[in-house]
Parts: sequence; C-alpha cells; structure tokens
Amino acid sequence: MYLGYLGYELYGVWLTLGVVLAFAQFGKIGLVPAMTKHVAEEYSRRDILAIRSYATTGLLALAITGTAMFGLVMALRGLFVSTMHLSPENAAQALRLMPWIAGLSIYVLQVEALNGVLAGLGRMDVASLLQVIARIISLSIAVVLLANGIGITSLLWSNAIAYLFVHVSTLVAVRRITGCGCLSLPAFNIRRLRTLLDFGSGVFAASLVNILIAPFNKVMLARYGGVALVPVFDLSWSLSMQLRSIVDTGVSAIMPEICRLQASGTSISLKRIQSLSRRATRSAILLGLVIYGSASVCCGPLLRIWLGSRFHMLLPNTLRIILAGVLIEVASIPTYYLLLAKGRVSRVFIANVIAASINVMCVVVMVLLASAFSVTHLAIAVAASFLASTIYLLGFAKPAAPDPASSGELQLMQAGRDLVREV
Repeated sequence: MYLGYLGYELYGVWLTLGVVLAFAQFGKIGLVPAMTKHVAEEYSRRDILAIRSYATTGLLALAITGTAMFGLVMALRGLFVSTMHLSPENAAQALRLMPWIAGLSIYVLQVEALNGVLAGLGRMDVASLLQVIARIISLSIAVVLLANGIGITSLLWSNAIAYLFVHVSTLVAVRRITGCGCLSLPAFNIRRLRTLLDFGSGVFAASLVNILIAPFNKVMLARYGGVALVPVFDLSWSLSMQLRSIVDTGVSAIMPEICRLQASGTSISLKRIQSLSRRATRSAILLGLVIYGSASVCCGPLLRIWLGSRFHMLLPNTLRIILAGVLIEVASIPTYYLLLAKGRVSRVFIANVIAASINVMCVVVMVLLASAFSVTHLAIAVAASFLASTIYLLGFAKPAAPDPASSGELQLMQAGRDLVREV
C-alpha cells in the first residue's frame, strides 16, 4: 500500500533506514526475554514486589543502554547513509529522518520491555492483541497522512503513535494485574540486574547475529541489485514474517508457562512441560502447512490486486521461496522457546550462528558467481539459513526429556535435608 504513494525508490529509502532500527536493537542486550522469564517465575510465587523490582531494574537498564545507542547512531549517521549508495536527494532525506528514527527505536525498547512484563504475567494474549491493534493503527494513520501528501514522514508519525498506544495500554494492563505500576526508583536492585544480565547476555549474543544479518541483506541487495529491489525483498520478508507470527504468537506463550511450571519443580510439572512441548510442535507444523499452502497458491493474484500498477514480477516467487524456509523453520519454534525457558541459551546462539553463516555464505557466493545479483538469490539464501538452523535445533539442540521419577526423588531428598536442618 505504501508503494502506491511513495514508489519503490523512496519506500526503499525508508526500508533501508531500518538498518538504524536494527542497530539500535543492540541496546536491548537480551533484557526483554530475561524480564519475561523472571517475571513469570515470580508471578508463579505471587511475589508482586519482586515483579516490580525486575520491571524497574530492566526498564532503567534499557534507558541507559538506549541512550548510549542513540549517541552512537548519531555519531555514525554519515557512515550509514554513505554505505547505502543513495542519490543526493534520497541521502538528504535519510539524514533528515535519521535522528527521529533513532529516537523512536530507543523508545521502542521501553515498549517491548513492558510488553515482555505483561507476557510474563500470563497475558501473552493481551500483549499480542495490543501488537495487532498497533499495526492497524499505524497502517490507518500512515494511509491518511500519505493521502494528504505528507510523504515519507507519515511512516515515522504512524509508527510513533502506534507504539504510544501499546505503551499506555500495557501500563494499564500491568497495573490491573499487579495493583501497582511498573516503575519505582526504590525498587531498582543490583542483584536482580545481575540476574537479568546473566540470562540476557546469552540471549543478546544469540540475537546479535540476527540483528546484524538483516541490515547485511538489505545493504548487499541495495549495493549489488539496486535500491529499487529492497522493497521487493522487504515486502516478501514482511509478509512471510507476518504469517510466521501467527504461529509464533501462539507458540511463544509456552515460554512463560514453562517458566512457571519449572518454578514449582514437581514431577507433574515436568510431565506437563513435555506434553506442552509436543502439542506445540504438532500445532506449529500443521498450522505452518496450512499457511504455506494457502499463501503459495493465492499470493500471485492477491498481490496483483493489492499493488495494482506497482506490482513487481519478482514478488510472488520471492515470497514463495522465503515462505518455504519459514514453513521449515516453524517446526523449531517450540524448541526455541523451550530452550529459552530452560536457560539453554548457548544452543540458541549456535543455531543463530549457523543460520547467519549459511545466509552470508550463500549471498557472497551468489554475488561472486551470478552475472547479476537478484532478490531471488537473496530469498534462496534466507530459506537455506532457515533450513540449516532448523536441522540443528531439532536434530542436535533439543533438550532431553527429564525423568519425572528422578525429579521426584531429588525433591524428596531436598525435603529430607530441609527437615534435618530444622530439627
């Protein structure tokens, strides 16, 4: 829809500026999933003070890292723009938007952290619903502003208003559940900050690879294929990720649930974790097949109707190739969240490194060997990376099922030791 108002080149400038958003994500340092995990564990104990402490500590830490990333983006904005090989007019547009996009990116860190707290409180459904409503708000405002000739700035304002809606709504939802706000300076706790960083640093190392690969793909395509092809890839990627999010939104709810079950540590809880993981995997595969089959058949005609004169011939096949990789990857989504819930972050990191390595290797080989690097080549590289990470997660990284009997024996032994100490 945005293509109809901005055209491929100007919309490509906006999408390429997504490099700034990806770069600013370094400020997360893995704290959002860490907050979700520990809030879920404390909520299973109904410790509201601990929940507030984790929320405050995480939000303040993100404010500090976010401010540092904003300064770094401002210092490197000239390098960012020069790397994109834009025309002088588009380069001027990019430099003008850079501070605002960087500021919005830092604000997004706070919103995502609050959304993670809400998910940890067992309301993943509300957190996901708010995200969906925010997308509708963003799209509606952007269309109105673009129709009135505001231009590329419309996308900035629409995203800012949508995230403000999520921010306020999440604060209200958290207060209703806990009876208190998320931020209280006296609740900041160094020990809990270390706890968050212990888990978050591993998640950050794993996500760092994904954060870097997105701008790499866009910059390589803009440099060797042309900036006009960036919207083709980004639209295919965005549609694939939107369809993937249907599966991910449902499956991601198992992470806080597994954290709560692990906190109890009973043999019944361990059995429930195994059952939950199996059901989630089956559901993810079945839903992925339905989504891929439907999208593959309908994407060509629907894209022609949607985009009209802006339709690009490479779009349907690019989308189908990426969707094929997504179909394979959805089978590993439950394993990904199971590993996070169990704290096996190193295995998630290895999976991401494998995916990124395959992606980069395929892109470099295609740039060197192909007569002209195309968006189709990039889509194949992305699909290959999905396949490689899925093989590792399902074949080598999935945690072995714990022995409920052994867990019960350990609990009895611990209870006996506690009784002896009391006596």
